[in-house]
Amino acid sequence: MLTKRFFTSGAFPAFLQLGALLLLQLLIFEPKAHGQQLTSPCPSIFNFRWDPLTNQVFGFIQLYNLRIGQVVRLNVALSIGANVPRNNVGSITLIKSKEQTFRDIQNKRPAQYRVNLPFRNLFPNLLAVYVNGQPVCYGQRASGRIVTTINLDHTLVTQLCGKPSPVYNKLSINGKLSPKGQFPWAVPIFDARPIKPKYICGSTILNKYHLVTAAHCMYDDSRKFRPSELVTMPGMYNIDNFFESDIQERDVASIIVHPDYDDYDNTGNDIALMVLQQAIIYTDLIRPICLWNGNDNVEEIVGRTGYVSGWGITEKGSAKKPS
Repeated sequence: MLTKRFFTSGAFPAFLQLGALLLLQLLIFEPKAHGQQLTSPCPSIFNFRWDPLTNQVFGFIQLYNLRIGQVVRLNVALSIGANVPRNNVGSITLIKSKEQTFRDIQNKRPAQYRVNLPFRNLFPNLLAVYVNGQPVCYGQRASGRIVTTINLDHTLVTQLCGKPSPVYNKLSINGKLSPKGQFPWAVPIFDARPIKPKYICGSTILNKYHLVTAAHCMYDDSRKFRPSELVTMPGMYNIDNFFESDIQERDVASIIVHPDYDDYDNTGNDIALMVLQQAIIYTDLIRPICLWNGNDNVEEIVGRTGYVSGWGITEKGSAKKPS
């Protein structure tokens, strides 16, 4: 018996535009096609469906309990009783657009995938489905004199960095204050010791456990704050309103100040990292900033427009909402 193995990687699809609404209504395929029994060992995760646009059968996968911020590596192993050309082993794509898939994940709905099969009239057995290396479904190997095992991969990076919330109103307030959701990575830092926490500085979300801020913000006069003396408020918009429904209060586990920072001459190396005790949960109004991945030659960005957000001093005094 001859066994062959092929591997391929899927990329994010761009082919579903006008037909997206039709594909959302695809029917579960009949149990038989061309005399071949089509069954699934895990119908809640994988089943065969028919695409009325192409008149073809494909594999339909739903993955539940995914989280924004994680990398989803999907591997599907298929077993088929035939030779399969190396240039036509199939592929995995998203049923919906990447943005809509992100929205589904945020709203606790499953991510949906399409497994494109190598043949129109010969269908494989599902051998296994893995998510981030963990098996979520096992099936049976195909029978025959020649059996080919096909491994298809798809990687979905669900990081939503550097993008404003899709729900924010683009009309600014008086042309100065930023609308809610425009800077979802901006997080206010408070001195937690007073009965009403006192605003200190703004910070920026790097990931679920780390915020970056100015080093001088980590000092009360000349004394460095203890982590227990600070609290952060991801999702807060008005720093006078601690009852906003989108706030996620997060305590500080540790503070890492640049080793060359001098609090007596705080013009250089003025940067610090805050490590949080609890993970931030990403939402439409709470998202990380993107880290710079371009050239580190600052001359290349001279003259380009940049934006700084925070609750700083405006011409009318201290801003209660970010600007």
